[in-house]
Amino acid sequence: MRKESADNVIQSNQLVRGSISRKILKCIQEDLPIKQSDLPEGISVERIKKIRAIYQEKTEEFKGIATLPRNVVFYHLIKELVPDFVWHIKDSQLYTKPKIDIHAPRVHNLRPSLLSLLLNQIDAEHDTFLHRKYQCVKSLSASMIKDLTAMMQKLDIIYPNEFQMRQIVGWLQKGLQGEALTIFSAICPDYSVEPTGNPDCPFRHTFDTVGSGNGLIAQRILNALPTISKLLTDWKVNFKIIAGVGNFEAFSEANLQRVKLTEEEFLNRVGKSKMVFENVCAVPCEVHMITELCDGKQAWLKSVAYYHDKFNRNEFGLSGITRKTLLDIARKRKNLYNRWYGEKNLLDEYLAYVINQGIEYAAIGAIIGKRFNNCFILGADNDVMAPFYSIEQVIPSLYLKRFYC
Repeated sequence: MRKESADNVIQSNQLVRGSISRKILKCIQEDLPIKQSDLPEGISVERIKKIRAIYQEKTEEFKGIATLPRNVVFYHLIKELVPDFVWHIKDSQLYTKPKIDIHAPRVHNLRPSLLSLLLNQIDAEHDTFLHRKYQCVKSLSASMIKDLTAMMQKLDIIYPNEFQMRQIVGWLQKGLQGEALTIFSAICPDYSVEPTGNPDCPFRHTFDTVGSGNGLIAQRILNALPTISKLLTDWKVNFKIIAGVGNFEAFSEANLQRVKLTEEEFLNRVGKSKMVFENVCAVPCEVHMITELCDGKQAWLKSVAYYHDKFNRNEFGLSGITRKTLLDIARKRKNLYNRWYGEKNLLDEYLAYVINQGIEYAAIGAIIGKRFNNCFILGADNDVMAPFYSIEQVIPSLYLKRFYC
């Protein structure tokens, strides 16, 4: 943490600086006099004397034990005050004197001094992973950040960057202020998969055919929705959930040839998948074919043509997408495209696939941005595609970790 940032955290949270803490702890250990002028504002000599008395009493428990770390008594006292405080002695054979590993609750990612902990200046409610990772979460209450931290860990969510998290927090604040929110998830067709033997990524798409049930992405969304729904309900937020099934993938001749289906057969199977999703979804959810959200196939194709022209002019709106972004996506999705469309020789040859898919995401983003209030994307496909939703307006998103390659 930068010095000026640390100074702000110390001042705003009334913490004791490390240099002062070390000086006072030494006085306690060696029974030296302590002056009020040695102490930070708001801390009295009497409070320090009480710590000294407790310290001296605790010291009796360690008499006769050699080569203990200098501050071991303080560690035990802190542990009694702050259950989340953890410390252990490293292998002493490797060091000339004992080395200590300490884990203590942090304040905005700053580890407080030992004296701050002894004075019980720390609120452990403000020490979650999100507190440490993001500045923007401070606008939410400590209990909400704790709930959000637990939800993201439970669902194995990919942590966004600071900018993306700021959009998510802003979306949540709108709901907390009474505005209606929308959670939207795009559901891919039930493409065939095979096991990989890799526990970190147990399946990969083969694209040999399309089934009539819930594919990997649909199932991930179904598993996550109850947890997210409960969180927002507990926060008394007004929200609705929309699932959009990707029936438009039936309009690609290359796709139809790959899965060996006619457009009618493809749409029939996707329609059955939609019904299966509706039947097993454990929370209220509107399920639509994506083309239904924009008045049918012709309107969808018109929107796709519009974004095709924009992308050909390298116009990517508010998304921040550049040619480098496109090449990075092509590298990351190369293996998937090989299975889907066949292997190519040059990276640039994969760009067409990235752009064509990006156009579809852009069209979806424009449709839901116009149709629904305060949209948010819950994704279970590849998070690298998320920026394409934000061509016309920035749409916040969170992505579940993929279990497919």
